[in-house]
Order: sequence, then structure tokens, then C-alpha cells
Amino acid sequence: MDRNQKNEVVYRLERYRSKLMEHNDCVQEYKLMIPSGTQTLTDMPHGQSDTFEPERWAAKRESVLSRVKRLKREVEEARQLLLDMLSGLGNVDQAVLIGRYVDRKTWDQISLALKKPRTTIVRKHDRAIKQIAERSF
Repeated sequence: MDRNQKNEVVYRLERYRSKLMEHNDCVQEYKLMIPSGTQTLTDMPHGQSDTFEPERWAAKRESVLSRVKRLKREVEEARQLLLDMLSGLGNVDQAVLIGRYVDRKTWDQISLALKKPRTTIVRKHDRAIKQIAERSF
């Protein structure tokens, strides 16, 4: 396994988390764009005359909503890729990779959670990455 293969495997493992975070941020942005009776319309676009332009604001909301839908599809694709990559690995190897790349835990946190020495966790990680690379490339 060369360095490029390892980097590609790591990128694919991290892709799910990054897409999920991007989706969640976009959903939050959309929620903030929905006015309530007690909320000021600070995000509503203003024209040169400083009047509200509901059409532009609605178009912006529609644009964000379509981005939410696209990101949801990308999250599902990344999730399926992650599941495919993890299939065939043992439970501990899966837990190490999920802890490291999805939950962004440190080696020590993973070690503590799995009640195994840190060196064992790092070895299991390296072996799992190698197994995935061998299956993928």
C-alpha cells in the first residue's frame, strides 16, 4: 500500500463527517431564514430604497433549501461508502475507524473507550486502512 492509497482511504473515511457537518450547517442557515412573529427579518434583502424585497428573500430561501436537499443526498452517498468500506472489518477495527474519522477522537480517547492499549489501537487502525486499500485499489 502506497501513501496515495492510504490518503485516499482516509479522505473517503473523513468525507462522511465533513458532508454531515456541511449539511447540518446548511439546515441551520435555512431554519434561521424562516421568520417568526417575534423575530426580526435581519436576513431579508434590502433594495436601494431600503424596502424589503420578498421575492429576492424567497429566492434565497429556495436556493438554500435546494442546497440542503443536494447535501442530504451527498451525506447518504458518503454514508453508504463508509458502510461499504467498513464491511468485512472486525468490530474493534470498525470502532477504531469510526472513532477516529467520524467522531474525531484522539488515540487516547479511543484507547480508553475500547479498553485497549494505545499502541494496539494504532496498529488496528493501520491494519484496517491497509485492508480497505487492498480491497479498494
